[in-house]
Amino acid sequence: MKAGKIDEYTLKARAFPAFITILPLALFLFPAIGMRSLWLGLAAPIGGTAIISFLLAQWGRDKGKLKEPKLFLLWGGKPTTIFLRHRNREENRIIRERRHRLLERLANGIVLPTVIAEAEDPIAADEAYEAATKVLIQRTRDKERFSLLFDELVSYGFRRNLWGLKPFGITILVIAFVLHLSAGMFLGIDRTTNFNFAVGDLVILLCWLVFVTPDWVYITAKAYSDRLFDALDQMVELDSNSRG
Repeated sequence: MKAGKIDEYTLKARAFPAFITILPLALFLFPAIGMRSLWLGLAAPIGGTAIISFLLAQWGRDKGKLKEPKLFLLWGGKPTTIFLRHRNREENRIIRERRHRLLERLANGIVLPTVIAEAEDPIAADEAYEAATKVLIQRTRDKERFSLLFDELVSYGFRRNLWGLKPFGITILVIAFVLHLSAGMFLGIDRTTNFNFAVGDLVILLCWLVFVTPDWVYITAKAYSDRLFDALDQMVELDSNSRG
């Protein structure tokens, strides 16, 4: 990411989850700090945007990536790997076998395991699937040509990183709730507004607890996997044309 510039993936999949996480606390602190300081008011539009965007993006990505292995463990593997397994009965067998053939053509030199080979050594089979999938991922980096795939990647990154930040989000909401309730009830500071914010904190907390789950993340992970393998036909066709 270049200084002063933040790309679409970094903004939507990394910075947005972190921003959503800290927003309840910021809503309480901003009126007390932000607008009462002339220097802060001047500094915010000048250096705040780039610096805060960068820090939020790094924080959001780190928390999501660190907890991603836990997601794969809960799901039984990476969705792309799960799809390629012969023992996976949830996917269409004919489509899967066809994509095996296309993937072997694209990932020249990588031989995907047979049904027997996978049963004998499932770990080695998964390693072969992951290696071949990595080649496909590297070949589909073009955001313009594979725009649908990129959109699904952004959606997955957003949900994964938001789920990774869930403990922080819940903690911040509890703190914000206590602050808003205290300010309105005990300190008498703009009671109606603070009570409304406190109710909002509870609603957002409920959303974190109910919606931000591994299953919620899996929906986009599966969609990304589907779009990735849909790109196989296009990639093999491009390779054939270039060789011809």
